[in-house]
Amino acid sequence: MSPVLAHTDGPGGCERLAARCAIRPAAERSAGSRRHEEPRRAGVEVSPVKLNWRGREVIGAPRDAVWAFINDPGEVARCMPDLISADVTGPRRVDALVHVTLGLVVTRFRYDVVLEPAEPGRRMVVKIGGGGFGNALQLTAAADLEDDGDAATSLLWRADATLSGAIALVGWPVVEVKAQRIIRQTFANVKAHFAPVPPPRPIY
Repeated sequence: MSPVLAHTDGPGGCERLAARCAIRPAAERSAGSRRHEEPRRAGVEVSPVKLNWRGREVIGAPRDAVWAFINDPGEVARCMPDLISADVTGPRRVDALVHVTLGLVVTRFRYDVVLEPAEPGRRMVVKIGGGGFGNALQLTAAADLEDDGDAATSLLWRADATLSGAIALVGWPVVEVKAQRIIRQTFANVKAHFAPVPPPRPIY
């Protein structure tokens, strides 16, 4: 992580991160089931690490507001943890550069992030592909949006990822811990975007 980026957990996380990163135009959570393959060495070959997660998150905003947010690639990019920069390359596409640390592996990944609405207002699919320095990530995530009361939205989501390259040597337990942190932080940033702004404190 060449530049040191501040963590973005908590209120205002997305906005503080946006000020540090160049964005240019063009849960109640359960770990769920997960599968993994321990890397193995056969000469220089390493088996890819395969993981999946699922869960549920409640966002404090109406479904139409949440839907508009997750359809905006710039907004989605701002909530990615350890973001260095992002270029919006299309109405639903963004090229993101992020800082990655996994065990002794410290590098940068460049991701192509594509938003694919599967059912307007109800279901979003996100595809992420990319990597760097001989490492690669392929991830597909889907989220179903449901009304949760008058002013909240429930997101039922699932994600499947494959990691390959030197990063797979780290082993799935380290990857799993890192992935859970990224998931928590990403949703925290999304929630922070919709959190009410507290009134200014009076000056006496």
